[in-house]
Amino acid sequence: PDGMEKLDIMSSLEISSNRLKEFDVDISNWPEIVYLFLYENELTSINENVWKSSTLVNLDLGDNLLSNLPSEGKINMPNLLYLNVNNNNVTVPASFGGIGEFPKLRFLFMVGNKMETFPDRFATLHSTLRYLAFERSNVSTFPPYFAKFEKLTYFDARDNNIKLVDNTIINLWKGKGM
Repeated sequence: PDGMEKLDIMSSLEISSNRLKEFDVDISNWPEIVYLFLYENELTSINENVWKSSTLVNLDLGDNLLSNLPSEGKINMPNLLYLNVNNNNVTVPASFGGIGEFPKLRFLFMVGNKMETFPDRFATLHSTLRYLAFERSNVSTFPPYFAKFEKLTYFDARDNNIKLVDNTIINLWKGKGM
């Protein structure tokens, strides 16, 4: 709705399980926004400033109709811990998701999107990421850099096209009971 930017003390917003088609609210006018939950809508786009929020901690965009995710240089979310973009059927850009954009990211859910290979920038998340899910994403290989993800405690890769996993990765996960 028009005028939402004027709600300048907004710290949490949930508009989920509706038929919202777009979210064109400039949340940069909300200096206290921490939680933004827009899952289970019909979103095809969101305001670009959502991806540049310095205050967001949780962003849930799961189960929408987003057509793309931003690439390198268009994201700056220094406090984001939780990102859910499940089931949007987007093609994940090769330059998506590095430590420079998401320095504190702990939980990343990318289920049901198109990601034939992991973006190289994911390698830089090895020191922060704890939970990673990417079932039904058409992935066929694990990059060798996954051997550095020693802090992962949850990893879900069901229903992909993976045929081979490097022994270094297998040994790391065996040691963790995964």
